[in-house]
Amino acid sequence: MKPSSQSTAGLRSGDCTLVIMAKAPRPGVVKTRLAQSLPLAAVVELYRCLLDDTMALARSLDDVDVAIMCPASDVEDLSSAVGDAIPIIPQSGDGLAAGLTSVFAHFAAAGHRRIVAFNSDSPHLPASVLKSAFQALGQSDVVVGPTHDGGYYLVGATASHPGLFAGDGLGTTNAYDALLARVRALGLSVSLTDPFYDIDVADDLSRLAAELRSVPERAPRTAQWLMEWRKAMPLEQSGIAPALRACSNHVCGASSLRPNSWRPWNSCLPHYSGYCWCRLPIGYSRVFFFAEIPSPRHRDWSCAGCSVASSVSVDAGGCR
Repeated sequence: MKPSSQSTAGLRSGDCTLVIMAKAPRPGVVKTRLAQSLPLAAVVELYRCLLDDTMALARSLDDVDVAIMCPASDVEDLSSAVGDAIPIIPQSGDGLAAGLTSVFAHFAAAGHRRIVAFNSDSPHLPASVLKSAFQALGQSDVVVGPTHDGGYYLVGATASHPGLFAGDGLGTTNAYDALLARVRALGLSVSLTDPFYDIDVADDLSRLAAELRSVPERAPRTAQWLMEWRKAMPLEQSGIAPALRACSNHVCGASSLRPNSWRPWNSCLPHYSGYCWCRLPIGYSRVFFFAEIPSPRHRDWSCAGCSVASSVSVDAGGCR
């Protein structure tokens, strides 16, 4: 098992197929865990943006055929949503495991040799990672792209392997480990692409929003939707964490705040209070100060540790 970082030289036109795993954008069907943080209508609109940007990413790849696999009951609605630019193939059976099994059975039977199934909610993934997945299939039977939460954002193979996805706990935090166990049980070789994250919960959405503020071109429609949503909704209702600001006083030491260290108390209520891990001059970390924000839209964070109000921007994690 080895990470894949090879170049894309040697890929032949028609040799590679990228299949996007999608659903019809309907309330209560897509991104269901985000519905704990966003209204259902907003979840659906966000999913449309994620899917559109995912399709744009897929079409940006040279010499790669692109298709969509979805539940048979979703074909008509999904066709209306995405148009006819990408062929939509109905899967056999219900559920994601059935969908993935259908991907490799369908396209391997049609003579495709390097097949990668890709989720529909990681449009910010660098295109180079997808290219490396196809390159890895020149050396390995299977390629997997792990997510930080224990799942995987892509899986590829050079043939159909019945049973590869049976009982692998898809949708759970051990899906990646279960898939690798099945690969080993079938005696298949495997390569890995770089770990990444998809968009399942509010923390993921906050991380994506922060990333797309810096590089909106990675997923332009999603970046635009996130910007408009944040402007339109009160911060405590947006499901997106504020950008954190830390004290710039070198004596206090709070300017070296670490990413993802913000932990709001009160579950993102209008009055935020929390703590931050700060690195002290002697070289270790501890809880150093409490920060209180009088308004959800207040942008100047003052340090309760030393009362200095001047600030510098740092990345922050989402509401926990």
